[in-house]
Amino acid sequence: MDAMVKQNLALLDAVEARMAPNLEKILFASIVDMLRQAESGFTAFQIPPEFRRPLINTISAIWWQAAEGQINLMADTFKEGFPTLTHKDDRQNEVARLVDAYASSYGSRRAAQILTTTEKQTQALIRGGMARGESAATVINSALESAPATAGLRSLLITRTESHAASQFAAFRLAQQSNIALNKIWNTTVDQQTRRLPENNFDHLIMNGQEVSLLRAFQVPTSAGGVERLQYPGDPSGSAGNVINCRCIQTFRRQE
Repeated sequence: MDAMVKQNLALLDAVEARMAPNLEKILFASIVDMLRQAESGFTAFQIPPEFRRPLINTISAIWWQAAEGQINLMADTFKEGFPTLTHKDDRQNEVARLVDAYASSYGSRRAAQILTTTEKQTQALIRGGMARGESAATVINSALESAPATAGLRSLLITRTESHAASQFAAFRLAQQSNIALNKIWNTTVDQQTRRLPENNFDHLIMNGQEVSLLRAFQVPTSAGGVERLQYPGDPSGSAGNVINCRCIQTFRRQE
């Protein structure tokens, strides 16, 4: 495995280890609150305001840490390409700029999707039990018992997806500023979960090792017989099935 791929994966694992536990606590409290709403007779659950802001702040912190790690990695790997990023303050300014750019392009939509999906999943816990004819008390108690596991799995999914997208966005945007011409390479993390046809709607296995010029989009094959264009793995402009929980990594090579 390429050294830069390993460093990228280590970066994502580090962000996950730092941020997922914090996110899990907030999600758990949010889910329990919504279940208590249901217990009181409310049917349209919403994450209460006291949890919405901490959730959004934690997601923003995931973006920051992922972008910061990626900028350090890029600037150290291609030193001659980024002479203005030799000092810590310069790098921090660049992190702030790229996180602002990411938030402006995708942030509000991503955060809203996370909040809405969490609300819908909590509603589903109740509706599923009701559909089976269980009593309200039984449904609520069962949902409360599963809340820790639900919050844990959801926090991992969110942290992995958001850190991946933000880090790859930062790398792509930073590469465009490089003083040296770079191509980009799609590196697939190959395991049993790797997206591939015909089992999945998108094929990431076939993407492994594909190299294109920096501004040319990768073309990911789809089950419909066409392709979906992504500028980098995890590109938020792509379909959910193509980017959520993706662990593929974009690396760069000097043009010959």
